[in-house]
Amino acid sequence: LFTVLPLTGHLNPALSLAGELAAEGHEVAFAVHREALGSRMPPGIRVYPLDAEHRPPALGEQARGLESVRLFFEDYMLPLTRQALAPLEAAARDFRPDVMAVDHQMLAGALVARKLGLPWVSLVTTSASIIRLSPVLDAWVAEQYLALQQDCLPPDLVVERPDFSPHAVIVFSIEALMGTARDRIEAPYVFVGP
Repeated sequence: LFTVLPLTGHLNPALSLAGELAAEGHEVAFAVHREALGSRMPPGIRVYPLDAEHRPPALGEQARGLESVRLFFEDYMLPLTRQALAPLEAAARDFRPDVMAVDHQMLAGALVARKLGLPWVSLVTTSASIIRLSPVLDAWVAEQYLALQQDCLPPDLVVERPDFSPHAVIVFSIEALMGTARDRIEAPYVFVGP
């Protein structure tokens, strides 16, 4: 079961991976915001809509620098997570996947996988998402993740980085583009290219 943000740049890499898995005989399904992504889904793929009653929040005005990070978390990703939790859990209970493939910014998928005890992998669309930014910003992000998890999960399921799977973090880039100037967030990365 795949789930991604309702943004084309997050859907396309997931579709590529899903296509490879389907070609190998695996049954795949997507839980997505159909209104935003439905026209981009291949014919015949099983889709669980997340937007029947839950529309993704708007990204709002363009912002730059650290303000864009704050707006993304507070105005987009965290509200989207809360809105998508119930329909995504219903999709997972219906589809009963062996594994979930979760866009690392679609936190509802990671929370549902952990709540239901399902193995899951994170999908990362850009290597910029796996670098440490600054101690202050990293601490702020950790506070956001902690508050979200405390609202949505029992205490024994709360972890420091709910966006990165302990099983595998699939990065749709190559390691050579990372360079060595910035530290990475610790995770079991698999670089698969574009």
